[in-house]
Amino acid sequence: MCLAGCEMLMAYVGIAFLTTRFCREVAAVREPPPRVPRSTVLGWPCMVPVQALLHVSTRLPFAFFANLAVAVLAVLVASCVSTDRRMKLNGVYPDRTATSVFKRVTVDLDLDASYENPYDPSDIRVDAKVVCPSGKIMRVPGFYCEPQMRTTTGDGESIEPCGPPQWQVRLTFTEPGEHRVWIHAKNRAGKARSEPIVINVFDADTPGMIRLHDSDHRYFVTDRGEAFYPVGANVCWGGQQGSSASDEWLPKYAESGCNFFRVWLAPFWATAAMNTQDSGFNCIDQANAWRLDHIINMAEQYDLRVMLCIDSFNILRTTEKEYGWWEASPYVRSNGGPIDEPMQYFTSRRSRKAYRDRLRYLVARYGHSPSIFAWEFWNEVDLVDDYRSRTVASWHKSMARHVRKIDPWRHLMGTSYSETAGDPRVDGLRQLDFVQSHHYSAKDIPDECDQERMSKAAAKRKPHFHGEFGISHTGWGTGYYDPKGIHIHNGLYSSVGQEQAGAPMAWWWDVYIDQKNLYPIYAAFTRWIDGFDFVSQRPRRISAEVLDASGMKLRGAVFIRPTNASWEPAEFNRPVTVHLGDDGEIKESTGPMAKLLHGLVNHPKLHNPATFILDLKRATRFGVIVDDVSGYGGANLEISLDGELVRKEKFVDEDGNEWTYPIYKYNETYFIDVPAGRHTIKVENNGVDWVYVNYRLHEGKSLRALGLIGETKGLIWVHNPSYTWDNVSSYDFKPDPVRGAQLKLHDLPPGRWTIEYWDSHAGKTALTQQKTVGADGVMVIHLPDVEWDAAFRLRLEE
Repeated sequence: MCLAGCEMLMAYVGIAFLTTRFCREVAAVREPPPRVPRSTVLGWPCMVPVQALLHVSTRLPFAFFANLAVAVLAVLVASCVSTDRRMKLNGVYPDRTATSVFKRVTVDLDLDASYENPYDPSDIRVDAKVVCPSGKIMRVPGFYCEPQMRTTTGDGESIEPCGPPQWQVRLTFTEPGEHRVWIHAKNRAGKARSEPIVINVFDADTPGMIRLHDSDHRYFVTDRGEAFYPVGANVCWGGQQGSSASDEWLPKYAESGCNFFRVWLAPFWATAAMNTQDSGFNCIDQANAWRLDHIINMAEQYDLRVMLCIDSFNILRTTEKEYGWWEASPYVRSNGGPIDEPMQYFTSRRSRKAYRDRLRYLVARYGHSPSIFAWEFWNEVDLVDDYRSRTVASWHKSMARHVRKIDPWRHLMGTSYSETAGDPRVDGLRQLDFVQSHHYSAKDIPDECDQERMSKAAAKRKPHFHGEFGISHTGWGTGYYDPKGIHIHNGLYSSVGQEQAGAPMAWWWDVYIDQKNLYPIYAAFTRWIDGFDFVSQRPRRISAEVLDASGMKLRGAVFIRPTNASWEPAEFNRPVTVHLGDDGEIKESTGPMAKLLHGLVNHPKLHNPATFILDLKRATRFGVIVDDVSGYGGANLEISLDGELVRKEKFVDEDGNEWTYPIYKYNETYFIDVPAGRHTIKVENNGVDWVYVNYRLHEGKSLRALGLIGETKGLIWVHNPSYTWDNVSSYDFKPDPVRGAQLKLHDLPPGRWTIEYWDSHAGKTALTQQKTVGADGVMVIHLPDVEWDAAFRLRLEE
């Protein structure tokens, strides 16, 4: 039993003993005491009128007084040693009383108070009440912290306490003028309040916090009003280097023009994990809290914004599954936590309270910083064991509402999913401010990322970006297949024309981006978009077509990319027939298509072959693009044309049904030739387990054009679809430039335009020319030979 509990028990035992003994003695005297006016009653715990006590005392034996003395002594001793002493706020010490808007003021508190858990606001609560010049009232939570000191060695870093614990309040102010601040403190023993302190705030030209745009759902803006287009990467933990890694990595991103990165606050082994095995589920690891302080200070120094990802699926995923850490989580009852099963994390009263308390701590300690881009509740929450959509949606709704109540700076909020489709029930919550996708293993980054944004209903009214993307679930695989960062380059440039809210966030910041020194890719891109305001320009997606030298439209490959995939019964896990036109458009279908084709052995009830009916104007090729094959038995691929098997591939899993990572060596496109006319093609997996697929129709040369045209500026990127990381990594790849093509743009504002031909790899202008756009709004740009890509910056002259 805790000390406070023992002390209270001593007091109650003493009082009970006194009361019982007294009643017995009174009963023995058998004479009622005289009535006493109510005003003379001392009150609890005495509960005895003085005159009545005196009246009885003349008739009680000596033993009673001995017992009375012992009981009173017990009560007095318990009262003297009780930790529930009266709270005292002895001093309030701001580090400055004059500052500018969005600059931090740290208020140290000399607080004499009792508490058992300083992270539990029902035990002890410290808040600042701020009255702003406009009359607006801000309520800012305070927090408990322990000063730390970092020591770095060749083996990593060590964080150790270096001073007594203290209470603080951290403030930033959003408007100039005189602010009056009161500190309020409360525990079980009482309350305390400071005299007001005055902070004078002067105006400054600073961006402020990141917000949603009032009228354009696609983009973010700053408090100052300019667009904020996030560009950066995941820098989620520092590994053995700990917070020291930030000293090395973050300046490189800043020097490359990046403005954004992402940090994980879970699982317990992450550099900035808030709950660890040492701290327990309802306390904060102070060493890691210091590390996060350091990371955010670095972000402020280099003008970077950071998305803090509070939890990751690992903590609720059993260790028998990939990346699971459930059995070692501090939330498990056997480790001192409140829950026995992963999904109880979302329903347990104690678990939910601990999470709300952690949110309060994060807001109190870090919410003051304009470098906080957003609170991200979860990383890939759909990977937790026994995921339940309604339960998780209800939890997100509740926690987002709680943050709105306690975060006076109103930071953005979001969450994330591993499946690219996400969970519409959660993504659609009005309490969440943006939608993000995670995507791996895409061959054609520009096409697939674009399709994901357009397929999400919530992205039609919220900003959308890719919080994670990459080509492999291993760092060594990413570096092996794409050492030059082709997928990063293509992802960055294509995001602009797709109306994404930000550039996609690459993974493997340590063993890939840093080791391969891919920062120049970001530097070239950020110089390209520099000066283009995604909000004030009111940009729209370009209307364009690519023509050959004679003016005829280039017909290139058409891709059919299903997005549905699961290992559960579903409408798409059954045979489907799809009627395609010559342009690859779906005319009709018997049901949704599946990206995941199931075999006949491991999941026979989910077997879902796809049949295509084609109406072709000319002979062409049809291809099945294999993305990944099951490492739990392999798969087969059979392609039939008009009922005759014309191609059969066996994707062997060399270790049979022993579980391994997905197999990548079969990833390529498997073509068949198709004559002109009407034909039926059947694609089937009759092997052991699953295979991920997309489809391709036609094989001619083409170029894709993506971009935005605003009121006076434009950004355009032209890409040769054959130049992907997947194609380049193949041994027989030979660049196949598209020559003599023309880009025809429509709906441009009339006037004289300057066109900068931009070298997307060197990050500089290669050629400048001018063209006049007439009333028809048409501009034709003659393209150079496009082996990989060509980029342009357009500017309407006054």
